[in-house]
This record gives sequence, C-alpha cells and structure tokens, in this order.
Amino acid sequence: MPRENLLNNTNLLFDPGAPQHKRLADRAAAVGVAWGAERIELANVQFYGWALRNRTTLLPTRDQLSRAGEVVERRRTELAGTTELVWVVPDYFDGVPKPCMGGWGAVSLTVAPDGGVLPCPAAGALPDLDVPNVRDRTLGWIWRSSPAFNRFRGTEWMSGPCSGCPRRETDFGGCRCQAHALTGDPARTDPACALSPDHALVRALAEAPPADPPPAGAPRYVYRGPVRRAANEPATQRPAP
Repeated sequence: MPRENLLNNTNLLFDPGAPQHKRLADRAAAVGVAWGAERIELANVQFYGWALRNRTTLLPTRDQLSRAGEVVERRRTELAGTTELVWVVPDYFDGVPKPCMGGWGAVSLTVAPDGGVLPCPAAGALPDLDVPNVRDRTLGWIWRSSPAFNRFRGTEWMSGPCSGCPRRETDFGGCRCQAHALTGDPARTDPACALSPDHALVRALAEAPPADPPPAGAPRYVYRGPVRRAANEPATQRPAP
C-alpha cells in the first residue's frame, strides 16, 4: 500500500522550552511533510501526570512560543493547499481553557488495561471517581448510566463563573484533571480560564522567567520507572523466593 494511504495525520509532541525550540518546530513540520502527512499537529505538552512533575522544565516562555509560532505561520504559508498544520499552544497562556476531551463523556472514552473505563486518559487520578469496568458492565451502560461518565457531563454540575458563562457549551469549564491538579477540586473552573478565581496560579507561571538549567550532571527531567543507577553501582539483589 502506498505510504500516503497509510499516514494521513501526524501528531508531533515536542518541548518548546528546550533551547532549540524554534528549530524543533521547523524540523517537526518537515518530518510530517516527508512522511506524506495531510495534517500535522504540533502540540505543546499538556501538564498532567508526569508532565506536571516536570512543568518547570517543560513550560515555555511567551517569547519561545512567539518564535515557534512564527515558524508555524511561515510553514503554513509554504504548505497551503497541500498539508494542514495545526498549532496547539499550552492553555496556560491564552486565558481560554480547552474543552475536556470535547466535553466530559461527550465524544470519547478510554479503556485501561485492567478493564477500567475512563472519560479521559487522565481521569483515574481524580478522587472518589467510581471507575466502571468492562468486566462488570457493558460499554453501553457505562457510557449512558455510570456515575463516572455523568459526573461532569453537560453543564448542570457547573457552579461559579462557569454556570453563567456563554462559553459553557464550548469549553465545558475546561479540564477536570487540570482543575484537580492545580486546586485539589475537580469541580472548580479550570484555572487556565481568565474568569477562574484561581487563574493567578497559571498566570504567574506563564509570566515567570525561564527556569535555571539543572546543575552539571543532574538529570533534566524527573523520570518514572525503576530507580536509575550509576554505571559503577551494583544492582540491588532481590531476596530469594
């Protein structure tokens, strides 16, 4: 099968906070074009899970975003009529929250390896979320009737600035996982929204100067997984069974 029939959409996630951020945007677009993609999405990382742990390193400055955006606009002009180029900016910067997965329980679901079904891939981190499982219920019941999928579905659950906002049917109050990560309450307005009473949390981060580089020899990122050992450090022996 021709390559162009195998790959029509390319999603490229990169770190614009890196020193080579402007060059990365240009190279990422070039890779998608070389692969024959009809649509390329250049997505800045969203700060959930381990990305949140590494936010200080990953979060770009406004100047870095501006310069990378200039590259994107140039590439859009060059690729007009052949390749669609999508530029996803971190929602800490524009004061407008992104709709949570197109709306909580509105268009998509995630089935985890253990059979748990989530309204979004990160929703398992929310407290008191009664996660349904395909081993116990059908997907149809889970989608239509489970407490988890109805918890933040629609707009009835909203309070504060969201309840009367004209954008409530567009952004659905923003991301529930981000609201929980930043405020401890998944039902609060996403702090990425300029109308949120917690917006100062992200505004301060967006306006902060670039983070200092780590000391020489120190890791740039916090990694998950097994503890990393020095080259000359012996592996820890497991006790005999």
